[in-house]
Amino acid sequence: MLSAREKDGLRKILGALEDRDIFSLVQTVSCGQLKVCDRKEAQRAILSCTLKPADLLRRKKILRELLFRYLLSEQVPIDPSLPKPDLIQACLKHWQSDGNVDVIEIDEEISVAPSKDSSAATPSDEAEEQMAFQFTQWFFSLLNGHAEKLGSQHFFGSCQMKIECLESSQGPPQLVDIRGGLRVSSVLWELAGGSRRLFHPNSGSLQCYFENHGLAKIIVSGVIHESGNCVGLFDFMFGLAKDPSADDNWKIQAVCARLQVSGPFVMASLRMLHASESYETCMQLQC
Repeated sequence: MLSAREKDGLRKILGALEDRDIFSLVQTVSCGQLKVCDRKEAQRAILSCTLKPADLLRRKKILRELLFRYLLSEQVPIDPSLPKPDLIQACLKHWQSDGNVDVIEIDEEISVAPSKDSSAATPSDEAEEQMAFQFTQWFFSLLNGHAEKLGSQHFFGSCQMKIECLESSQGPPQLVDIRGGLRVSSVLWELAGGSRRLFHPNSGSLQCYFENHGLAKIIVSGVIHESGNCVGLFDFMFGLAKDPSADDNWKIQAVCARLQVSGPFVMASLRMLHASESYETCMQLQC
């Protein structure tokens, strides 16, 4: 999750962008799943979909000149000839953010013009809050429960999951991609240790967004417990859609997870699954 200082800095940088770039960034960071009506909502959505400040700063829309002007406005001594990766590092240092930016890959932006139809009906904030609360109560009760397992019937067959796991204060995070509803449900169950670990969501972190096509995105953070100890932190981002073949019930189409844990249980759990099942086509470990 972004710190208060990181959010403040990113808001100032986003504030210098033109409207068309702000709306384009919303489409990029949300994988095209969010539609927003105004600039304020767009900035809020961008920050909510950003787990690490470097993820946003390296976007093509965030120009080198923009970062340089921001650092000058913050009275940060900076060499005008520095390349963009060094300016990103200077921003992170100014915000006292963790992690270095050794390699910067500039992501391709989705070119989208701002929507002129601001009259489209959108659900109320109360509906979004209720959706986020009900989903997290349901999801984590199954993930942490003993009686009923979080099964693949709650996921679309094309579901995808991305995990970024930092298992110690040293070393780069490990990235995992999982494809298929059955695989995703198995990985989530294994991460919970068959309910031995408790993923405890923070209700104050809940965020939910609906977009015009009916998709919903839910963001939640919390603490991982095991044997009476706090063993890690988690940030989850869920993409949901209604399944017309299942009475329009919501199902999970996408999961993004960021885990910071004190022990090696995450990658150990994934390797156990890799050894017991054929994961060659659905999972790639990038160490």
